[in-house]
Amino acid sequence: PPATYTPAVRYQATPTCLAVSINPITLDDACCNITAITSSNIDACNDNGTPTNLFDDTFTADITVTFVATPGSGTLDLTGDGTASVSAVGLTSPHTFINVVLPANGNAISLTATFSAENICPFEDTNVFTAPAECSDDGCFDSIPAGSPTAQIAGADITLDVTGAGGASSAILNSITIAGEPNPFTGFYIPSQVNYQFANPAAA
Repeated sequence: PPATYTPAVRYQATPTCLAVSINPITLDDACCNITAITSSNIDACNDNGTPTNLFDDTFTADITVTFVATPGSGTLDLTGDGTASVSAVGLTSPHTFINVVLPANGNAISLTATFSAENICPFEDTNVFTAPAECSDDGCFDSIPAGSPTAQIAGADITLDVTGAGGASSAILNSITIAGEPNPFTGFYIPSQVNYQFANPAAA
């Protein structure tokens, strides 16, 4: 039956000679029950009525959990970036959770499905799909403050605040400061997984 066992080997001719494994073996039929988590009907980003707050944007999606069997009691629970729950009694596979609320941040959606009656064997998918980006546009600059758009800027007047060495190890651009200008590029929001390049189009 499902349990944790410690294998041991004994020589038949010498019963007192016993070798015991240091690695116990766990036999459990619960871990095979949930096999997949998928998504469908991914909705657009919702700023939740706070167009200046980038961090409370959400969206909804239908999340489908596929399983072999149910334990016959308890619930099927969805946790991680989104939460939902349904009774496991009489549940058939696959089951779809409708309109699960998830964070709109452009990152991979991570979800875990668990039968509460067999909670020692959760099924986790750390990349079910990629969420849409945030949509609170008022949190970003709509226009650049007035400056001198036609004047040449000397390289010595530009300061880039960068974390990291770049190249294969990557780098993060924190801010840009231009001497004598209103410096609209300080304190801006930097999305993840974006590469920046800066160049002078008039350069030879």
